[in-house]
Amino acid sequence: MDASNQPPEGRNDGARRLFGHAVALGFTDRALHPYLTEEGVELFTVARLKHPAWRELSDAERAAILAKLGSLAPDEGGKIIRPMWRKGARYVVGRPTAPPEGWPLYGLGRVLESADDAPVFVVEGEACADALHRLGLAAVTSGGATSDDTADWRPLAGRRVILWPDHDDPGRKYAEHVGARLRGLQTACEWIDVAALGLPEKGDCVDWIKAHPEATAADVLALPRAVRTHCEAGERSNENDDGPPLPLPPALLPVQAFPLDAVPGAFGDWIGDAAERMQCPPDYIALPLVVAAGSLVARHGGVRPKQRDAWTEVPNLWGCIVGRPGAMKSPAIGEALFAMRRMEAQARETHERLLSSHTAETAAAKLRADARKDKARNELKKNAEADIANLLADDSPPLPPEPRLLVNDATVEALGEILANNPGGVLAVRDELASLLRNLAREEQATALGFMLSAWSGKEAYRWDRIGRGSVVVPCARVSVIGGTQPGPLCALVGEAKGAKDDGLLQRFLFAWPDVSPAWTDCDREPDRRTKDAVFALFARLRDAPPEAMQADTLPDGSHDGLPFLRFAPDAAELFLEWRAELETRLRASAMAPALEMAMSKYRKHVPALALTLHAAEGGRGPIGRKATLCALALAEYFESHTRRVFDSGQRPVIEAAHAVLRKLASGDLSAEGFTLRDVYRPQWTGLRETAVVGEALGLLCEHRHLNAEVLETGGRDTLAFSWRRAA
Repeated sequence: MDASNQPPEGRNDGARRLFGHAVALGFTDRALHPYLTEEGVELFTVARLKHPAWRELSDAERAAILAKLGSLAPDEGGKIIRPMWRKGARYVVGRPTAPPEGWPLYGLGRVLESADDAPVFVVEGEACADALHRLGLAAVTSGGATSDDTADWRPLAGRRVILWPDHDDPGRKYAEHVGARLRGLQTACEWIDVAALGLPEKGDCVDWIKAHPEATAADVLALPRAVRTHCEAGERSNENDDGPPLPLPPALLPVQAFPLDAVPGAFGDWIGDAAERMQCPPDYIALPLVVAAGSLVARHGGVRPKQRDAWTEVPNLWGCIVGRPGAMKSPAIGEALFAMRRMEAQARETHERLLSSHTAETAAAKLRADARKDKARNELKKNAEADIANLLADDSPPLPPEPRLLVNDATVEALGEILANNPGGVLAVRDELASLLRNLAREEQATALGFMLSAWSGKEAYRWDRIGRGSVVVPCARVSVIGGTQPGPLCALVGEAKGAKDDGLLQRFLFAWPDVSPAWTDCDREPDRRTKDAVFALFARLRDAPPEAMQADTLPDGSHDGLPFLRFAPDAAELFLEWRAELETRLRASAMAPALEMAMSKYRKHVPALALTLHAAEGGRGPIGRKATLCALALAEYFESHTRRVFDSGQRPVIEAAHAVLRKLASGDLSAEGFTLRDVYRPQWTGLRETAVVGEALGLLCEHRHLNAEVLETGGRDTLAFSWRRAA
């Protein structure tokens, strides 16, 4: 039957088809949790299964089950929790594209059906929400402990909200995150005092209800609770905290200095020379150098990180340097890319000579073609059936393609034309990356976004079909990217990358966000000519090195047919496997925020790509050795610290807003005796214009004992009032 004519698959039928093999292996089909819009339309459904004896199984028994489950691997407790959605007529594992405002809350229908003054419980997990639903209470959840930033919390604005966290640290943090978001919606929250309930570690409302089988909704509403005023980092409330104010956390996480000994000596010398002359952080020159070198190595082949598997990565890297205006980002990129620009200028001169020759050859071909046409006419006069096809053949020389190493400002279609003539790939250089990323996030740029995501992978062909313009075939969509941006636009992008609009583009970058030294020294001297020449020679060698120069293998295997590749040497393979095992463990522990977790997952490409780049830059032949691998791991550790700074920077506006509130209190612009959230954001002071940011900042100040907070009962919606706790 034609799939398009099949009736839509039911939710239960879809779950049985997708997860039936897990049930056959002993997993109990527990529940299906549909996430519905306000109109009742299902966007996706979360399926939950659990193996009741998972912890009692032997390692061999669990391994046998895991081998049969494939991608449905359970967590350490034996739970399988997977979303599914109806794509066309049938369900598939996963979720569709998120709505711009975020995913709907699970249990939203119960909230919409309840009275405006009825309490709404926020819990962690669908099972907890269902347990409260069975008691007749309205309860919602966004899902797991790290899902708060992907949900649309607006339906709870102005409602009476009670947070019931799980009795563990992730549960507390989830409730604090939700509380901060609701404060931004001018909604005060109460907390169930889970410490007073006698619950075990990790205990939740399901456990409490099981322990109290006769409990009613009234019993739940009578549980001890209190108003909490602090944000995600805090554990204290006003009632039990009488100490002096605590210092606010730093706006940015600490980062490592660039490890100059991890790059080839010529690179290290040039980085030091240029950074000293320009008085900029060496990171600003180092990252563009590494990305540019990788873009040249990627023209010749890739790396297969496993010893036998066909998994292949190409070292086309994306890099972003971060700094305030005037921090010398653009000049630093220019210094790093001088060799690429010089090589492209030389190639342009050669191409112009070829074009001149092509013009003359084309003119000569036209004269020959005219002569052959005259001869063909004469042949036809003599014999109307004469074969004249050979006389009409076109021997005009093809237009020589323009070799490109760099592009600056090109549409995706124009970039496709360039790549069609340069299948080895190009390096895109952008002064302001934030504008590029924001443009790609626009709905009408979906095609461009899809192309760039493919171009980061760097292994697949791409084809445009346009009415009136025909087809453009790119043998290999492969683009490296380097550019800079300022902290403000980047923090805004990070905020979006933590929400429903996340497309994964930002997480593909390697970041360098160093601390800029306040010291400055005048350094007026010429560049070190010997060092500069050594860097140029290294880049020229990377540009011209054929695969056989690196003793690369070439084997046809599907989508990467014929792509030359290197593998790790045995001792280097052990290092890589040890690093990857640690990475995969961290990723599967689900302890990271989703945006950071996605960014760290890209290091599966970054590390082998860096290792191949360093191996080639050092003139290595054959398998990638231990030295290049150790250097790649050192760079990965450096980049991870900067990646963490970037994806933690979403809290930076909150911390800066907290400092701004303290300044307004000190100046008398805010009353130290009492003020509300509205009093802070209504004047639209710099840094205090967004209600959500202001709400989190006030919570942060309460948690660090700079403010007191109390609930004012006004007869309508309760309001939080704050007062300043000055240091003794």
